[in-house]
Amino acid sequence: MMIDARDSAADLDRRADFIIVGAGIAGITLALELAARHSVILLESGGTEADRETQSLYDGESIGLNYSLLGSRLRFLGGTSNHWGGWCGMLDDHDFATRDWVPHSGWPISSAELAPFQDKTADILDLGSGNFETEELVAREDHALLVDGSKVTHRMMRFSNPVTRMGEKYRNALENTPGLSVLLHANLVDLRLHENGSTVNSGQVRTLNGRSGRITAKHFILACGGLENARLLLACRSQARAGLGNDKGLVGRFFMEHPHVTAAELFALDQSWCRGQMALRRDSDHWFGLALAPTEESLAHHRCLNFRGQIFNVECETDEPITLRVMMEQAPNPNSRLRLSGSEDALGLPKIELDWRLNELDWHGIQCMGRLVGEALGAQGLGRVKLRNWVMEQDGSRIGFGSHHMGTTRMADDPAAGVVDRNCRVFGTSNLFVAGSSVFATGGAINPTFTLTALALRLAEHLTGLVR
Repeated sequence: MMIDARDSAADLDRRADFIIVGAGIAGITLALELAARHSVILLESGGTEADRETQSLYDGESIGLNYSLLGSRLRFLGGTSNHWGGWCGMLDDHDFATRDWVPHSGWPISSAELAPFQDKTADILDLGSGNFETEELVAREDHALLVDGSKVTHRMMRFSNPVTRMGEKYRNALENTPGLSVLLHANLVDLRLHENGSTVNSGQVRTLNGRSGRITAKHFILACGGLENARLLLACRSQARAGLGNDKGLVGRFFMEHPHVTAAELFALDQSWCRGQMALRRDSDHWFGLALAPTEESLAHHRCLNFRGQIFNVECETDEPITLRVMMEQAPNPNSRLRLSGSEDALGLPKIELDWRLNELDWHGIQCMGRLVGEALGAQGLGRVKLRNWVMEQDGSRIGFGSHHMGTTRMADDPAAGVVDRNCRVFGTSNLFVAGSSVFATGGAINPTFTLTALALRLAEHLTGLVR
């Protein structure tokens, strides 16, 4: 059932097996999975449509590279799936590995641990298939590979069809699933610990029209997105001076994005190859595309970062050149981070101060991308690549972003290296968990949606085993 927490008739003092904070992709996935066996309360800050007052709770200050805290996320039912472009892909196997040239790299889990959840993730996101292997599809003549694969290869991206808006697609299920209560316009503002200091007993809920209540549960899950998960942990200071899970000072650090760069011009010797690179391809009733990506051997040899590249402006009628647009991996960097600022939002919570930074390894990755693609195309007589001057000059003002917020509550086996363990439990707590891309240890070079959904399914399976 769905309840408007602003309504004076709504009881805000509630109890359930699970409290989930945030009704975006991860939160809705978890709620529907867990509600099959347990009682669940799902808290959503907004309503079923966007409104300016609720959206303003995301306001804050960007003090690093230019970044939009308001424009990069949405605060109503469905979360940022409401402006998601629909592209999905899997992290590469080597994205999970420790790379000696990438400080702080390595997940405590492998890609194999997410494989059992691929097909269900594809169903949730309307992808048609959870198979991202290119070999079978490209064996057909119309899907022939576009490079020889020695230095640069291909990675598949599937397209959600129709683009999944979680609040719309699962509205009926959220309203009618027994044991599931969805509280709209309900904001978590604090978590209270048992006297043992490790068990979360309750949470304080507040609405923008002044109502408040106390919720209790066996387990609490933060699923508010890559910025808000960290913000809430830092803001829960009533019993923990530095915030929950922040004994090592890591909450909010390692903020990662996918830098989006139009980094190079392509002088094509083969226009048909360029058209093929741009083409969307069809797999049954769903679409997919192929992006240029480095081989694992190239990454190790050049000690660089992962990327996905696509060709644009082929046969453009203007003077705009053919360009190589790239989504880059960002290296995990403890100095790229968010903090709490001295100002507060309308609920009394401290606002965010985001300091997004790139380091020398990030710039090396962008420059190396141009060289690798140029060498691969040149060797096959397909074209030449020229990096733009601003890339060599490391002009950060030209960097775009994908609105992909990752890393601020990163996963690790050691509390000295991360905020949550391999099962997404906040270190130092017994029943507080985090869902979403904030737990990513590295971000790879693909949209995080598929991976965070698979992680949510994995977390639901783990939590179901804890509560009998």
